[in-house]
Amino acid sequence: MAKLPEEKRDATWLPDLVSGFAAACRDPGLLRDVASLLTDDLAPQAAESAGLLRALADFDAADKPETALARMDPDLATLIRRLRDIPDPPPTRPKRKSGRRGKRYN
Repeated sequence: MAKLPEEKRDATWLPDLVSGFAAACRDPGLLRDVASLLTDDLAPQAAESAGLLRALADFDAADKPETALARMDPDLATLIRRLRDIPDPPPTRPKRKSGRRGKRYN
């Protein structure tokens, strides 16, 4: 099969297609199957797109989705939150240091 010259190719076709599919599909098995079809000879972004679909499949299959998101790369978790319309978690308060101070010797 003949390929288009580099200058005539749309560099964003695969990420655009995958993000639309990821937003619409809720079937973890189908997400994993499509991810397995994305190979590097298809497009340079295929590995990243496959990783997104696998992470989304893990999220959709999880009994506790928040736990699955917490174990993911933060950028990937944020993208999945946007795709699934899930609110961001409340910000955590910084931990306070213990009230103990070192002994002072005079």
